[in-house]
Amino acid sequence: PLCWPGDAGSLKHLQEKHLLGLDLDRVFDLYIYDICYAFLRPGSQAYSLENEIEFDFAGIERSAEVRALPDAVVDLARRFRRAVLVPFHEEMPVGEVAVMLRHFAHHYDNLPEFLLFLHPDAHEHVANDLFQAVFRSLSLKVWPSTLPFLYMGHRHNDPVNGDGRVGSEVWTRCTLRPRGTARSIFKGGAQLMNWNR
Repeated sequence: PLCWPGDAGSLKHLQEKHLLGLDLDRVFDLYIYDICYAFLRPGSQAYSLENEIEFDFAGIERSAEVRALPDAVVDLARRFRRAVLVPFHEEMPVGEVAVMLRHFAHHYDNLPEFLLFLHPDAHEHVANDLFQAVFRSLSLKVWPSTLPFLYMGHRHNDPVNGDGRVGSEVWTRCTLRPRGTARSIFKGGAQLMNWNR
């Protein structure tokens, strides 16, 4: 799921820090679920409760429904074997589970051998070493057959917020407080305050 423009910074970080150097265009297809109504013209019928429409990036420029896509999204799509934009509408937001269930239902007869559901802020939920190891093994087609499921996330201590998103690991543990006199390791001199104390 991608909520643009709110996820722009996370998407940039994901591309520059985690996907860089990975061989994605040989084996990976990308489905971008537009969950914040950012990529199609206002009032587009593609945002319907049926959620049946998918736009393949190969011909997306020819669609009158699709707005000019941000460079970051186009650049991400180019890195994959195939990329698909899925306008997604929820009558009642329930978080990522609706996207996952829609994907399973829509592609049930043609599911890939491996399926990864990632947020643009995966760097907050998945250790980079694990992220790299999983993508490299899949791109080399050396995934162990004895491992049918792998939960890559680490702790989700924060509840889903009002926008249907999982809270940040950092923000779960800490809150920023105003710049103080103590030396800070953070940009701008912000101090972290542990909520548990």
